[in-house]
Amino acid sequence: MKHVIALDVGGTGMKAALLAQDGSVLFEARRPTGREHGTDAVVTAIPLSDLRASGLGGNRRSPDSGGHHRRASAGGSRQGRQGPPPARPPAARWRSGRRCGVPRRCHPLSSQQFLCCDIRVTDTQFPRLKHGSAAWLAARDSMVEIIKGWATDGRPDTYGRLSEELRDAGYSVPPRGTLMSNLLEAACRVEAARDVPVMLTAIVVNKQSKRPSEQFEVLAKTEPFRRGDQPDWTWETEQKRVFAHYR
Repeated sequence: MKHVIALDVGGTGMKAALLAQDGSVLFEARRPTGREHGTDAVVTAIPLSDLRASGLGGNRRSPDSGGHHRRASAGGSRQGRQGPPPARPPAARWRSGRRCGVPRRCHPLSSQQFLCCDIRVTDTQFPRLKHGSAAWLAARDSMVEIIKGWATDGRPDTYGRLSEELRDAGYSVPPRGTLMSNLLEAACRVEAARDVPVMLTAIVVNKQSKRPSEQFEVLAKTEPFRRGDQPDWTWETEQKRVFAHYR
């Protein structure tokens, strides 16, 4: 039998649930996130063993939340049943909440519904990257050096890989979101201020499309780049110029 695991890891608390294909909630739990103990402790606190046991036919209730085996739907009467009210439809229940820069993981439930695990764990071991702060500027400079290294090697690479290398350098920057976009723009502009004639971030690409984001092409039309004024300019030609300049 196939199952769907739903996780919502927030700053103060986490929720987990295991659902059958028909939408029945087999297991659910709530517990403190414990982010003050670090990211490893947060991951350890996720009740994976309980979820697995429930999926193998073990306990169908949560010792943490008093959950009940029930159909995950918006309707239903509470008559003859104790505990919390019926769950909302999975798509509404797990997609709610604002985006925070961390990619969501979506799992198919049926042709009509899906669940999202909205992971929002704060990395307390990394400096806060407030725009314009010393740590933010240092992350920008580190990003410049990472991308220049790719350019020297003659290879483009992905936002995900850039996020990983920044993490290795001591900065937590999710591969998607405002923080990554702002730092990429700043990296491009700081090189332009050094009279570099190419847009360095042209070689940072999406894993699926193999091309830079739409924000890059918008940036290319602004000062001081003005690539929109150049006939036949494309992001591919800019990539070639980047490799030619740094190699």
